[in-house]
Amino acid sequence: MSSQHIHFEIPRHNNGHRPNYHRGRYAVPQDLTPFKDKILELASQAASKAEQTKEIQKYLLRDERIRCTAVDINSHLAEWGITRGRRNGGRRPRLPSRARLSCVIKLERFQGPILQWNREGLDASEIRDRFRERFKKDVREGNIKKNLARWLPCPDGEVILRGPWRAMESLPGDNQLPELPFLPTNVLTEDELQSLKNAIQDVYLQESASQPDPTHDWPERLANALCLDETIQGIVVKEKMSPGCHWDWNRLLDPLWILGIYLPGSYQYETVNTESKIRAVVNSFTPAILRITYSRLLEWLDQAIADVLETHEDGWLDAALLLRPATTPASCIIKLLDAAYGEINVLRLDVGLRKSLRRLPLNNLPGCEDLLRCLEEESDEPSILDSFTADVTKRLERLEQARIVLADLPPLTEADMAAVTTERETNAKYQKTSRQKDQEDQGDQEDQAEPGYDNGQSAGVGRLYTILCRYARKRVKPQPLAFCKWNCPTSGPLIGHPPARFDEADWDLVDGLGRDETGENVAEEMYLDQEPQRGPVNETRNYKKCIQYLELVLTTQQPEEKEDYATIVSRMAACNSRNFQKHHTTAAPWSTNLRDDDWWHFRRLLQMLSKRYALEDEVCAAFERRMMMVLAAMEGGFTEAVLWLIPLEGLSKHFSWYISMRNKTTGSLTEPELALQQELLRELLTFSHGLALQNLTLRFHAKDPRANESSPLPKNMLLVWYTMIYQAKQTCHLRSCHRPLPHPRQITETTMRGAMLSVGLNDTRSGSSRSRSFISNDRGIGGIFPCLYTWFRGRDPHPALLRAYLWFGGIFHSRGGCKARRGKWRENY
Repeated sequence: MSSQHIHFEIPRHNNGHRPNYHRGRYAVPQDLTPFKDKILELASQAASKAEQTKEIQKYLLRDERIRCTAVDINSHLAEWGITRGRRNGGRRPRLPSRARLSCVIKLERFQGPILQWNREGLDASEIRDRFRERFKKDVREGNIKKNLARWLPCPDGEVILRGPWRAMESLPGDNQLPELPFLPTNVLTEDELQSLKNAIQDVYLQESASQPDPTHDWPERLANALCLDETIQGIVVKEKMSPGCHWDWNRLLDPLWILGIYLPGSYQYETVNTESKIRAVVNSFTPAILRITYSRLLEWLDQAIADVLETHEDGWLDAALLLRPATTPASCIIKLLDAAYGEINVLRLDVGLRKSLRRLPLNNLPGCEDLLRCLEEESDEPSILDSFTADVTKRLERLEQARIVLADLPPLTEADMAAVTTERETNAKYQKTSRQKDQEDQGDQEDQAEPGYDNGQSAGVGRLYTILCRYARKRVKPQPLAFCKWNCPTSGPLIGHPPARFDEADWDLVDGLGRDETGENVAEEMYLDQEPQRGPVNETRNYKKCIQYLELVLTTQQPEEKEDYATIVSRMAACNSRNFQKHHTTAAPWSTNLRDDDWWHFRRLLQMLSKRYALEDEVCAAFERRMMMVLAAMEGGFTEAVLWLIPLEGLSKHFSWYISMRNKTTGSLTEPELALQQELLRELLTFSHGLALQNLTLRFHAKDPRANESSPLPKNMLLVWYTMIYQAKQTCHLRSCHRPLPHPRQITETTMRGAMLSVGLNDTRSGSSRSRSFISNDRGIGGIFPCLYTWFRGRDPHPALLRAYLWFGGIFHSRGGCKARRGKWRENY
C-alpha cells in the first residue's frame, strides 16, 4: 500500500503571506466577559471612542496579556449597551481650518499686540494661543521668540545686543566662538579661562560708550540674573522651610559668575575698566542685590504656593512643605568628624590585623605573639568616639522622648532561629563562593543603577523647586544677557556655602581645582586620611567648641522641631510589624518605605543576637533606645544632621565590644557559631549605616532629573557633584592608592560610570541575605543601600550631604585595580 500523507492547507492572503491571527478575518475572537468591570470603567473615563478603544487595548495587553482587536472591543461594548456613535448624521465633524505653518508669517504688523502680551508675562506658547484666538492665524513659537529678541528694549532704551550675547537660559549657537569650550567657568584650565576673559573684554570694547553712569542699572540686572539661578532658588526654598538657617546676607558674588553677565559700560570707563574694579563695584552693590533677590523670590514662592493650593487637590504640596532641610555643619564639627574618622580607620586596621595574627602559628612566631598581645591590651587614652558619644547620649537621655517604651516585637520561632543556620548548612554552593562574593563588586552603584529618576521620594517633595522656577521665568522678562560661551560655575553665583548656625564658621573647602594645561594636580591627602590626634581629646579647644555647639542645637530647638522629633521617636518606638511595599523596580529607591523597613530589620537582628547568644536584656534595650534617639535626630527635629554620625559609630563600637567581652567570659561558642554571630552583627551595623544614610538623604528635596533635562539650559549634575567631591578629596578612596583623581575638566557621564571612576561604599551594599533570611527575602538588588547614582542626579550638592557621602563611601579608580582591591569592610568593631 502506498503511504498516505495528510496535508493541511494553510490559508493565505492574496499576496501569498500567512495571515495575522490577531487581526482581520482570520483573527481569533476573544471573550472579554471576565474583564467586563474594568473595561466599562475605562470606557466611562475616555473622552472619545478612539481613546476608549486605545486605553482598553493597553490594559488588556499590559495586565491580562491579551491582544485584542478594536472590532472585538466595540462588539463587546455594544453587547453591554455602550455605544458611541458619531454626531452630525453619521459624518465626522468638520475640524476648523488652521493656517498652514509651511509659510513664515511676518509679524511686524502684529508687533503691538505681541509686545503687550509679553509685558503681561505670557511666554511664546501662550502668545501663540492668544494670537490664534484673535487673528485666526497660526504662527511658530520660534518665530515669536525671534521677533521678541529683535523688538524688546533694554532698560536703558537701547536695542538688545546680538551676536556674542544670548539670553541667560538659552544655549549658544554652534557658530558662536567655536574655539571656546562651553563649560562651567570654575573647571576651565588657566589658558581656557584667560581666553574667555579676553573674548569678553574684546566684545565690550567694540561697543559704543555713551552712558554717563554705566553702573546705574547693574543691581537690577544682577538681581534678575540671580532670580533665574536654580541654586539661589533652592536656597530660598530651604530658607522658607527653616527661616534663619540657610540665607546669608554677607555672602559675595563669585567673580567667575559676574564675568559672564552683561553689564553695560564694563572696560569702557575709568571706574570699571579692569576686572578688579568691576568686582569692587559689584561687591558694593551686593547687599542691595541680595535684598532685592531674596524679597522677590520669597514673594513669588508665596504666590506660587497660593496659586497651586487653589488649582490642585488637597495634599498636593504637603510632602514638600513638611520637609525641613539640614543646615551646613560648623567647621568645629567637621574637624571632630575628621578625627573620629581617623580613629575608625585605625580601629578597622587593628581588628583586621588581630584576626590575621590569630590565624598564624604563634608558638613559632614569638614576635607576632607579642604584637597580638599589645593590640589586645586596652588603651587608657580617651578617644573621640568614646568621649563624644558619652556626651551626646547623656544629653539626649535628658529629653522627654528618652523615657518612651519601645513596642514588644513578635517572639522568634524555632523556624526563625534555624533559618540562618539551615541555609548555611544546606546551600553548599553559596558557602563555597561566599568569600568570593564578598570581594566582588555586587554593591557597585553604577552597575545596579536603574534608568529614570528617583521615584521613591521625588513624587512630591521637590515640587517647591519646580513651581518657583516656573514662576521666576514668567516674571523675569526679558531675561538678562550672558556671554555666549560663558557657563555658570558649578557651585552657583555665590562664594562659599550656606551659613552654619550660631555664627559659627562653616566648612571652607580647599579649592583643589588647578587650572594648568592638563588639569592634573599634585595629590593632597585631605582631612579624612589624617591620623587621629592623641592626648585628652575632651580638653582640646575644638572639642569644647563642639560641646557648646551641641548645647545650642539642643536648647534652641523650636516648638515645631520638638513636635517633629517626638513624632519620629514615637513612630520608631511603635514599630513592631513589617509594612514594606516592594517597589516595581529591582533597585530600591530612597524613600520612607525603605527607611522604615531598615529600622524593622535593625530591631529584628538585634532581637536575634540577644536571644541566640543570651545577651543581657538591659544592655540590648539601652543600646536600642540610644540608637533610636540618635537616628531620629538625624531624620529631623534638629537643624544639625551630621554630628550624630559620631555617636552612631560610638554606640556600635560599644555594643560590639560588649559582645566580644561576653564571648571571652563564656567561651562556649564554636567556630561556626562565632562566624554566624559576626555575620549577624555585621548585618546589624550595615543596616544602621543604611538607615543613617536614608535619614540624611531624605532631609533634602529630591528634584526630578527630567525637569533639569527639559530646562532651557540643563545642568550636568554629575559634574557639579564631582567638582565638589574633588575639592574635598582629590585622591582615590583606596588608602593604598596615592594617584590623584582626574580633574573635573575631564569628567563625563561615561567616565563616572565605570570607564575611569567608580562610586563605592565602605559597606557591602547588598548585605548578607543569609543573615536576614528570617526577616525578609524581597529587598531586591542593592539590598540595604539604594543606588548613589540617583542621589547625584536628583539632589543639589550640600555640605551636609557631601560629608555623609565621604563618611560612608568615596570614589575609586576603575583602572589599575583600585576598584577590585578595595574589598568590603567585612570586620565589625
